[in-house]
Amino acid sequence: AGVFQEQKNYDSSILYLKKMIKLSEDSHDTTSMADAYGNLGAVYLEMGDTANSLPYCLLGAKYAELTGYNYQLLTSSGNLGQIYLMEKNYDESERYLMKAEALAEELQSPENRSANYKMLAKLYEAKGDSGLANRYLNRYTDLRDSMINESRMKQMTDLEAKYQSTKKDKELLEERTASEKKTLLVYSLSIGLTLVIALAFFAWRGYVNKKRLSEEIHKQKEIIELKSHEILDSIHYAERIQRAILPPPEVFSSFFGECFLLYIPKDIVSGDFYWIYREAKTVLIGVGDCTGHGVPGAFMSMLGIDKLNEIVKSSLDPGEILMKLNRSVKATLHQAELENEALPPVRESNVQDGMDMVILAIDTEKNSMTYAGANRPAWICRGGKEWIEFKPTKVSIGGYTTDDQQFGLQQFSLQKNDTIYLCTDGFADQFGGEEGKKIMTKRFREWLAGVQHLPMEKQREELQSRFLNWKGDVEQVDDVLLIGIKI
Repeated sequence: AGVFQEQKNYDSSILYLKKMIKLSEDSHDTTSMADAYGNLGAVYLEMGDTANSLPYCLLGAKYAELTGYNYQLLTSSGNLGQIYLMEKNYDESERYLMKAEALAEELQSPENRSANYKMLAKLYEAKGDSGLANRYLNRYTDLRDSMINESRMKQMTDLEAKYQSTKKDKELLEERTASEKKTLLVYSLSIGLTLVIALAFFAWRGYVNKKRLSEEIHKQKEIIELKSHEILDSIHYAERIQRAILPPPEVFSSFFGECFLLYIPKDIVSGDFYWIYREAKTVLIGVGDCTGHGVPGAFMSMLGIDKLNEIVKSSLDPGEILMKLNRSVKATLHQAELENEALPPVRESNVQDGMDMVILAIDTEKNSMTYAGANRPAWICRGGKEWIEFKPTKVSIGGYTTDDQQFGLQQFSLQKNDTIYLCTDGFADQFGGEEGKKIMTKRFREWLAGVQHLPMEKQREELQSRFLNWKGDVEQVDDVLLIGIKI
């Protein structure tokens, strides 16, 4: 029944659940009756059939309560709360959702608590109680973020452990291969000094050993290739996690009429990240370039996004956001303890790890912009020709900065058709072209100037094409991130 429900084959799922009800009633197994009734009610609820769902969920809750089967009582109570909400019976909905919340707390089930918070927020919104609706929505958001953070950090840790294990296996295999080849060579030289008959015998023996060694190496190679494939699959899954955390391009389009996002990671997952947040009339945009790329860079990018989401709860000022981000990154990576030491102690990790960052705050009513940057500038092209550059504070987030490091603010009044560009250094640092040189910032700005007559999406396509043509067969040196916004 559960398999058919997952496949959305509701008719088959209902058929088997009704068989389960008959069998459990015949055997007087009230625990199974609670499961069967509750699950059948859940299937009807998933189909949107509240008329059939309600009686089965009530029976599921009844038998679960009789047997002390709290998990099924929690599930059925939550479903009853949703059904009564859909039928606008708000009092019954509140009673069952509160009961489900108490059981979820008792059973320490964060998944059910999160679902109940979300449903309670919908209930109080429907009742017109915005205070309680916001309270439960905030609880749902905080709990969901906590669950996501725990899950993704565990996945990244497992991924890193698999990577290190495979690397170690490969090194051991290479050492073993080298040792066996050396042994085989010694045997061959020794055999050369013996009698002709012994030479023939040991030559044959050496051939057998070499064949066995070749077979073993081939077998070990297949194992390593399998592990490498598994790790690659894990990294691709990590990419899906990272892209789910990054705001989708549609969010930028909903805040700004014309914009584009050019995002080309070097190694599947990226150390470059972008971030956007809106509160009332203020839109905050951030672009970060973390130390490294690949899996280590992705760890730092997740740390940066998580810290920014916390900081904006207390401040919307770009300079203060960078100061608090710097302080928080240093504390998380245990860098603050090294500030006052003339010669920092040797550590297994690079204590200078951190990120370059630019934050813009755009007031959509006043059409004004506030800029703050840590080693990353912002550019504005006005009228297709005039370039305005906002220069950053020449320090990175983290590393050996002090806790009270300040980041300068710059105010600017925007005009219609101004185009804002934010980027990391990966585009300008790419080698290629006919002479194998870097693109460099000057040429990059010339390319930007050359596409000003194009719509924003066409700009992205043209810039991506120029980047790939310049790179050619040369290895990509860093992650690439470029955001363009037309006011």
